Order: sequence, then structure tokens, then C-alpha cells
Amino acid sequence: TSAVVIGLAIVAGAVRYDPKLPAIAPAWMASNLLLTCVFEEALFRGVIQDRLARVLAHRRRLAWVPLVAASLLFGLAHAGGGPVLIVVAAIAGVGYGLAYALTGRVEAAIVAHFTLNSLHFLGFTYPYAVR
Repeated sequence: TSAVVIGLAIVAGAVRYDPKLPAIAPAWMASNLLLTCVFEEALFRGVIQDRLARVLAHRRRLAWVPLVAASLLFGLAHAGGGPVLIVVAAIAGVGYGLAYALTGRVEAAIVAHFTLNSLHFLGFTYPYAVR
């Protein structure tokens, strides 16, 4: 997920390589994990994707709907960053959603989300910073 999403963001011109290790990194990483990744994955995977999967469990042909719906909503939640961020976040949501669907554990989605956010923070500019 991290390689695909960061690669797409680079190709789209939304980020560029910018390695750094700021003094705030430990505090940023702790707050990002506990306040962003845990909350967002609990909502988008643990509530939205899971509940839709339960509602549609009897309709096998619609098994993809919970993953896609939660991912699109996740993308829309990042609309403040503009259209490219919506698309990139939705694709990231697919990766997080697959981690959740394949393991049945929200922790897998949290780890995938935190890994991407940390790589982005430590190694790349923020979206649109290169413009």
C-alpha cells in the first residue's frame, strides 16, 4: 500500500522526495498513531466496512461493496487536500481495507495506515508542497 500510494502521489506531482528527521518526529508519530490511525481505521474499517459486510453477507456478488464504499468515504474525508489527495487517499483506503478484510483485524489496517503516514512524514513533502 505504501509503495503504490507514494508512487502515485509522486507521479501526480503531489509530493517529492524530502527525507528528514525533525525533533518533533517521536511526538508526531505517537499522536498520528493514537489519534489519527486508530480513530480513522476504527471508523472506516471497524464500523463502516464491517457493518456493510455484515449487512451484505448473504449477497456474495456484493462482497466488494463494503471495501469500495469505505475506501471512497475515506478518500472524501481527505477532500481538504484537493482532488489528487482524495484519489490517493481512496487508493490507500483500499489497501487498508484489504488488510482488514484479509485478517479480520483492525490492527492490520492501523499498521498499514501508520506505515504509510510515517514514510510520508519522514521521507516526502506534504501534498501540494512542491507547487
